[in-house]
Amino acid sequence: GTTQALMDGSAPEARVLGISGKA
Repeated sequence: GTTQALMDGSAPEARVLGISGKA
């Protein structure tokens, strides 16, 4: 989910949003 992507940063969605967390 989007929320999890923002918190996790490693979710596929995070990559789409350009958010680099644990990547």
